[in-house]
Amino acid sequence: METFNQYVWPVLEPLVTLFVTIVGPVLVTWISAQLIAFLKINSEARKAELEKTVSDALHRSIANGLKAAVTKFKADSVSTVIINAAADYVTANNPDALKRFDISHGTLNEMILSKVPDVLAGMQK
Repeated sequence: METFNQYVWPVLEPLVTLFVTIVGPVLVTWISAQLIAFLKINSEARKAELEKTVSDALHRSIANGLKAAVTKFKADSVSTVIINAAADYVTANNPDALKRFDISHGTLNEMILSKVPDVLAGMQK
């Protein structure tokens, strides 16, 4: 073993150092890329978080638009005029969310109608 340390290692040391400095970072980068791709850490988790945030904002906007329309027209019940006013509010304030989720005017009206009981119950309290 002493012969190895004395004669062979001084010759091999620069080669081992060169190999580690070239292959080491490449190997670490490749393993990291494979792990990220396998776990889909960045894109999938971030995309799901963004989708939830945009969806929540859209639903809050629908409720706010409905409240604003009911208040503006001083109504106790919901009519077509109020639904259209709420739809205009949502369209004006969240055009990107509507485009992102590909929500048509008819679908938006249905979403607004689904919020009517909650909004009216909240306003009567």
